[in-house]
Amino acid sequence: MSKVIFEDTGEISTRFWGSLVEFYPLATALLQLTFIYLFGVAIRSYYLNKYSEQFRQKFDVKEEEWYGEKDKSS
Repeated sequence: MSKVIFEDTGEISTRFWGSLVEFYPLATALLQLTFIYLFGVAIRSYYLNKYSEQFRQKFDVKEEEWYGEKDKSS
């Protein structure tokens, strides 16, 4: 009965390549979403690191509050 419903798929290499072809769109989508997320995190981190002192001064945050009580530079 199973031979009538499910055809013989052939060799293992045919089944392997068929599985990869079915998985490819999902893998591509996941890689793209991961890249978009990590790119956004990297951009935010870069600009926060580059302009953090200007940000602190613009919004009048005290040095003790920004750097913490144990900071020795102030």
